Amino acid sequence: MDKKFWISVGITFVLLGIMEPLVNVLILGSDWELLLLQSVTRAEYKFLVFYVVYLFMAFGLTFIYSKGHEGSGVGEGIRFGFYMSLISFLPIAYFTYALFPITYSLTLKWYLSGLVELIIIGIVLNKLYSKTSTQ
Repeated sequence: MDKKFWISVGITFVLLGIMEPLVNVLILGSDWELLLLQSVTRAEYKFLVFYVVYLFMAFGLTFIYSKGHEGSGVGEGIRFGFYMSLISFLPIAYFTYALFPITYSLTLKWYLSGLVELIIIGIVLNKLYSKTSTQ
């Protein structure tokens, strides 16, 4: 794990720390408010847990990308984001839909917004790990 790896983890962590709150407030906010008013107040949120999870996600995403990238261009980053969404946001959103009283609209928006986030992260990781960035 070289300097590029740790810089990539840091950049991915910052991206998650920016995109996740934006998505959950701007895109999913009204849906979440309807549910959370019934169960938990903002004062009860465990915000530190979010950032610990973002750190683990940043490490995991960067680790997987760094070990498997082929250097085949931006499409590789897009595919990486798509594949990662299939094993992260899709199961989380749909398991939550199956277990808790959330709407299908929220479920679909949650998955699609996560897909976009991971595609953006995949593109950024692709740029960080491109052959030109190592020269």
